[in-house]
Amino acid sequence: MTSSEPDTSVQVRSVPAPDAPAPAPAAPATGSQPTDPDPAPGVVDPATVDPTVPWGMQIAVRYDKVHPPRRVDVAEAVGRAVVALLASPQAAPGGPWHAAVSYWRDRRIRKLVRRARGRRWEEVQRLAGVTVAQDGPRGWGQAAARAIVPGPVRPLPPEIAKTQVEGTHFPHGQELPPAPAAVKAVVEQAVAQERADAVGRLHGPGTQPPGAPGGRPRGDARSVARGVADSQEDVIAHYITLGAESASTDALVTVEVTPLHKMTSGKLCAQVAHAAQLAWQSPDLPDRLRQAWARDGYRLRVTFPDRASWEAASGRRPVSVVDAGFTELDGPTETTRALW
Repeated sequence: MTSSEPDTSVQVRSVPAPDAPAPAPAAPATGSQPTDPDPAPGVVDPATVDPTVPWGMQIAVRYDKVHPPRRVDVAEAVGRAVVALLASPQAAPGGPWHAAVSYWRDRRIRKLVRRARGRRWEEVQRLAGVTVAQDGPRGWGQAAARAIVPGPVRPLPPEIAKTQVEGTHFPHGQELPPAPAAVKAVVEQAVAQERADAVGRLHGPGTQPPGAPGGRPRGDARSVARGVADSQEDVIAHYITLGAESASTDALVTVEVTPLHKMTSGKLCAQVAHAAQLAWQSPDLPDRLRQAWARDGYRLRVTFPDRASWEAASGRRPVSVVDAGFTELDGPTETTRALW
């Protein structure tokens, strides 16, 4: 995952944060539940650090090579974790995170997405922040992200410094992921049985496959191969749902991603988080909707409109995120929009 965050993001309208934080999120649907904010140590007092050092919100995403989540699910989990942190009582005036969060928000809302797995993932849970875990469609891994209370980008806490920024790619969801061992064993067994059944249908019970030592090829061997391939796809489809679309179809807030520019998984996560944050801060978001969003665990629906739809909606969304173009993108670029 390349450095996922530009130095700045700009919304169409300059808006303050809500005067009071939204209520703490209630438990949403099973498998899509943020943890309670953790008042862990490590929060930096802005008055004690070098003011020339930029600040950023570090975001750790759990990375599982064996059972990976889709990148749309990871992006949604990241956006939810960021909003849940900002809306938490700890970030409100008088809370232990308020000074750090306010100092960061009054400047560039830089976010840096990092990958962590195993012990590294457990270590980042010690830092003050909010973790959100979100299930994906059948057969895909669970997305999990921890938004950490903002602080100086250097020096980093050891728990963050050990994580990695580059080299992480989450699958889109249209192609098969590496199946977990249990699923892989079931698929292999089912395909082997189908192969034997296909051979038996063509050559009679107890015969060997075409080309096998001592066997006499009969019928069309290519039809056997086609039948086996088809059966393999059917078996896999029983365990894994393919598709890149969001599973959060009834979410109250939608984030649209530009079709005009390609972004790495980390960059996508950061830009979705920008849009989610600005949606939560927007004065155009009705209080009743903000409260309902909190009760729903700040679920998001991330969509990928085609070029025509994206261009037709230009200037018509209450939130627009413009990347400064310091990392992946070349110059100021509109990356995401939010609506509700």
